[in-house]
Amino acid sequence: MKMRSCSIQKSAVTLCLLSILTVFVAPTSIAATISYSFDFSVPPAAEVGSGAGNELQYYDTETSTKLARVTSWYLGTAPDATIDEATGHFLSSGTNIGVGVCNPEEANCLTKENQRGITETAGTDWLLIMFDETMNISEFVITPDTGDKKPKAQWADVTFYTGFLDSSADLLGASYGDLTSSLGLTDFSVLNGAKTDTDVTVDVTTLAGGDIWGNAILIGPADNPLGGSDRFLLNNVSTVVPIPAAAWLLLSALSVLFGQKKLSDRKSD
Repeated sequence: MKMRSCSIQKSAVTLCLLSILTVFVAPTSIAATISYSFDFSVPPAAEVGSGAGNELQYYDTETSTKLARVTSWYLGTAPDATIDEATGHFLSSGTNIGVGVCNPEEANCLTKENQRGITETAGTDWLLIMFDETMNISEFVITPDTGDKKPKAQWADVTFYTGFLDSSADLLGASYGDLTSSLGLTDFSVLNGAKTDTDVTVDVTTLAGGDIWGNAILIGPADNPLGGSDRFLLNNVSTVVPIPAAAWLLLSALSVLFGQKKLSDRKSD
């Protein structure tokens, strides 16, 4: 956005101030709702590391400048299990498209039809998405892993946590209780209660009753109320630019303006 220039003559200061306010205040709501979409229905831009804990990197589709780092985790089936590293992978096979999780307790999970998505089978799978800056997380889309040979609808109930993490390594060795206590994340669940073969959009803003700010979102399956195993792939995450950034820009502009007005007043005395 090109900022209007103004004379610092005393008679024009008021008009200049109103002009600048028109530029910055009116579009602030527009700037605050510019969305960034991270499309997980395409292969990642990069894969960092290999084996357990590998990182899939995605850039936003709007500017290709905002980065999301996707790491994979799971909670084992042992009574005293804590969260451990898994292996993330991108899947594109028929209608099954997105990022899934392969954990060490699943046998041949990269090839076996019913164990390649995000599931509760042999432990609970999790995907952690960390952004390179604070984002207002608005929604994400999941795709039921319906299978290739005999596609059929699946349960796609979701649990997710949002908030701030210093790094993905914070999850290693954590329990479920740690996620909300020591790590300070906020948890949500979406229980559909029915099988589906179409994409499911999870509206984070509506569920939270307002804006959710953070640099991280942890997504996994929920406990299905009907006893079925949830199975899905992560397809897309949408965010919006931070409102504080727009507000800071406005304050900076006003600071410059009032400084110019003070200088003009001194010169006219």
